[in-house]
Order: sequence, then C-alpha cells, then structure tokens
Amino acid sequence: MQSRKINWRTIFEPWLNPGNWLPCQCWQCGQGLQGDSEGPFTNLLCYSCEVNLPWIRTHCLRCAQPTLNTSQFGCSACKNYPRWHLDECHSVLRYEETIREWLIGFKFFQQTKLRKLLGTLFLEGVVNQGVELTGQLVPVPLSKSRLRQRQFNQAQLLALEIQRHSSTVNLPKTNPITRKIQGSSQATTLDIELRRKNVQNVFEVHFTKLPDRVWLVDDVMTSGATLNEIARVLKQSGVAFVGSLTLARRLLDP
Repeated sequence: MQSRKINWRTIFEPWLNPGNWLPCQCWQCGQGLQGDSEGPFTNLLCYSCEVNLPWIRTHCLRCAQPTLNTSQFGCSACKNYPRWHLDECHSVLRYEETIREWLIGFKFFQQTKLRKLLGTLFLEGVVNQGVELTGQLVPVPLSKSRLRQRQFNQAQLLALEIQRHSSTVNLPKTNPITRKIQGSSQATTLDIELRRKNVQNVFEVHFTKLPDRVWLVDDVMTSGATLNEIARVLKQSGVAFVGSLTLARRLLDP
C-alpha cells in the first residue's frame, strides 16, 4: 500500500499567519476587533472611530469645500475662482489629523496595508454622497520622478477600489492623461495663484475613444489647480462632463 505524502505546509500555514488567529485592531484607536460586526469597515475600524472621522456630509459642488447647505454650487471659498472647468467636485473627508497621517504613511512611508482602509473610506464616502458614478475614471498622473520614487500612484490605487465595486464606471489600463512637462515645482510650497501657473499646459490627452463623462480621481484636493487644468484640457478635447473625486479636502479660507 502506497503511503500518502502529507503537505504539512498546507496544514500549518493558516496558523503561521497571525492575522488568521490574532484579533484585528482598529486603525484609529487600536482597540481589538472581533470581526463580529457587519459592514464595510469590519476588521478596519471600530464603530465609534468610524462615525467620528471628519466626514464631509454636505459640500459645495463647485469646489468640494464643506458647507452647511446641500447641493450648493459655489461658496465663499471659490466664488472668486476664475475659469473653473470642473462640472462637479466631491471630497469624502476633511484633510486633518488622522486622515493626514494615514495618507502620509501610505504615500511616503510605504504603509501599503493602509490601501484597503483608504479605499474603503473613499468608496463609502462617494456612495453616501450620492455621486452619479457613470463614465470613465482617470487618475491624476504623477511625474515620472515621483512615480519612480514611490513605485505606485496613489490616485490609481484609489480609482481601482471604486472601479472594483462599481459596474457603471471603467478604468482604462493606460492613463489617457500624461504630463508633457515633468519638472514643475513642488505644489505644496506654492500659494493658490502660483499653483495655477505651475500646472498650466503641463498635461496632454491621449484617448483612443473619447468618453462623454470623466471623473478625475486623486487623494487630496487643495486649491483644485491641478484638477481644474486637467479638466480644461479634457474639455478642449471634446469631453462633455468632467468631475473630480478626492478622498480628502484641505479646507480653504473663505
């Protein structure tokens, strides 16, 4: 009788992975999660931390700044913005404290485990705001040097999370937006007016088939200069509707 070879790795591998037997912890407070609650944030956040995140419930549809009124198009923060080309802007969370730390860790310190958490936050926020998700998702491209440094584009990963859970949008394999000028200044060091000048004529469009609707995707919206410039180029190419979806919004002074 031939002896049967036992694959011990198959038997013990589940026990070698601590995630299979140690309780998950809330990313915010560190409290142990038993996985007994149902919902999108199971094994990611406890209920208390989830509801107390700086969610943007109502916002200006023109610039995504939080407002007290629903469906408001134009607010005190963006009323003086010249030549605005975006048709709608949606941001999920205010860019403060914990959200800032998570995004910095994800982008600059290779904390890739945060991808699932940030992607879930993004998707849930977009759905809860009732965004009409139809058309094509286009991640804001990084410069070649920044992409080499990080090895990934955070906007691309966030767009993938939305595309994975929505059948009404598609994400092209190759980004139709490219940077024709790679050496623009670090935008975070510039004021709003200089940000606008910094991105002028930086982007170009390469669509094989022009879509009617495009949603630009990025992690943070600050002045909106980059998103607005890409929207301008897309509109010039013949795209009828260009909106933006961002995970977080820096608050601007009114």
